Amino acid sequence: NDVKFRDQENLFNYMNSVCSYLNNRGVDEYTAGQFAFAYKSFTKLEDASNFYTTYNKKFPLDLAAIRGNAALCAQKAGMTKEAIILYEDIVKKGTEDASVYATLSSLYKAESRDNDAKILLDDAVKKFPNNINLLIAQLNYYLAENKHAEAIEKLNKAIELDPKNDQLFVAAG
Repeated sequence: NDVKFRDQENLFNYMNSVCSYLNNRGVDEYTAGQFAFAYKSFTKLEDASNFYTTYNKKFPLDLAAIRGNAALCAQKAGMTKEAIILYEDIVKKGTEDASVYATLSSLYKAESRDNDAKILLDDAVKKFPNNINLLIAQLNYYLAENKHAEAIEKLNKAIELDPKNDQLFVAAG
């Protein structure tokens, strides 16, 4: 009801400041190792984004980066379920960051969701066929399942991508 916010322009100028504050606070909390607090700061920005959408206004920050920050903070705070939800949303919306797939796969494994992790890795390797980290993660699944022919195939691809990596040759042996 404040008169200065009856004008929509003033309201969004104020909201832009609030969003900058929340983002900076989240970064500061992350830097201080206060991951649960940083998670809350970043997720409040998601609420602010919804407010902007309601009024057909452009959100002033990179929402994909904010979701990634929130997911990382949740993960570091031991909030695995929350991190999984956020990372799944990032994957669903499309990302060109292969590490998101690797991270989500490891979180699935931590939750004993091995089949989900394997399916995700299979999809990720199709999307990023030259990403050695994803190949190695996929290789580890094949080894754990005693699927040696598939493991050797992945190892050969990994060696092709990183021929100076002695560990890959040792693993192949």
